[in-house]
This record gives sequence, C-alpha cells and structure tokens, in this order.
Amino acid sequence: MKAWNLIEYIPHPIGCDRMVGYAWGYYPGAPVPVSDGVDFIIRKAESASPADKLNIVVLGAVTNVAAAILHAPEIANKLRVFILNMKYDVTTGAWNKNSFNARNDINGLDVLLDNKALELIVMPGNVARELTFTREDTRKRLSDCPGKLSDILWERWDHVRAGDTWIMWDLALVQAILNPEYATIIYGPSPPENTGGKIGIYTDIDADKMRKDFWRTYQ
Repeated sequence: MKAWNLIEYIPHPIGCDRMVGYAWGYYPGAPVPVSDGVDFIIRKAESASPADKLNIVVLGAVTNVAAAILHAPEIANKLRVFILNMKYDVTTGAWNKNSFNARNDINGLDVLLDNKALELIVMPGNVARELTFTREDTRKRLSDCPGKLSDILWERWDHVRAGDTWIMWDLALVQAILNPEYATIIYGPSPPENTGGKIGIYTDIDADKMRKDFWRTYQ
C-alpha cells in the first residue's frame, strides 16, 4: 500500500483545544480539558498493561497525554511516553523548560514529570536539532520520488520559510525510537522542581545515519 493511501487508515481523533489547568498553573480542582484524542488514549491504555505498555510519541505539547492521565490515573503505569521537549545540558545535568513544546503546556509537562508511575523518555530540543536537511539535497530526492506526498513535503518547506536548511526535530525522535542504535540514552533525574522518578534522556544522535535511513525508507 502506498504511503499516501495508508494515511487514510490511521485514526486522527481531535485533541484538546486548551492547556491543562490555568495560565498560572495546575492544581487539583483546576479544569482538565477533554477531547476525542484524550478518550482515544484512555481506551487504548485499557487494553495495555505494565508488562505490555502502550507507546505514545508526542511531537508537540503533551496536553492530550497529561489530560488522559488526570482523567484516568490508573493508566499511567501502562504507558511509555516519548516526548520532544525541553533542553538538557549533559555536562551539568541541568534542564531548561524554555522551549516551544514546553511553553505550549507547561502545566501538562509538569503533570508527566511529577508522575512516578509513568515511564517517560525525553528527546531534548538541543539534541534533536542536530538532525538537519538541506534544501538542495531534499529537493533532488523528492524529485526522484514524484507523487502527492513529495509535492506536499516540498510545499511545506517553502510554507514555513525554512531557508537553506531545516531542522527535522520530530524525525529525530521517531528515528531514535525505530533505530535505538542511532541514539544514546541515559536515565537520570527529572528537573529538580518535579517529583517523578528517573526518566530516559536522549543525549546524542547519529544524524547522518538517521538521514540515510529516512531517505532509504522513503525511496
């Protein structure tokens, strides 16, 4: 089945339209958003178990997963959640939440980082940014694979005004999951203001191998 046709068979439930809690924080009793996406996560988690966890990859704000756990706390130990979020200094072990995905729902992020039952693995933004594509090479490779998907990907490059290079943040996390040998992961403490246990932290990626694997798969 062609990749474009396969998309039609993938569920796309609508996610939350607001962050967890309020702009000034989350606390018990603060509003927790609901959505079809949240319900979908809870339903899928019900058929998982601590020994056979549901893997969730979050490429943006963590709102849907955080809301699902707040609505159904019993699912936390059935989840393995991979997030593209924050920054991490390998030398000092210091975290920095001043990042796009963290800012879009800092309350939801804290919900995950405070949950001791949740298996959480983080791809920091400063690590993911090592994976870049160049405009000239990308254009050539997409031209070698003509079709609707290639057209959409190329149009997207200009739509976001990526310029001569584009950081493939999301792809870095997905590649690290699919090809563990392309990434280095350690387990360490969450940010000091959070109360969860140790979390997985990607500290390095082999960007060259990730690029080659993507194009090999795409072609």
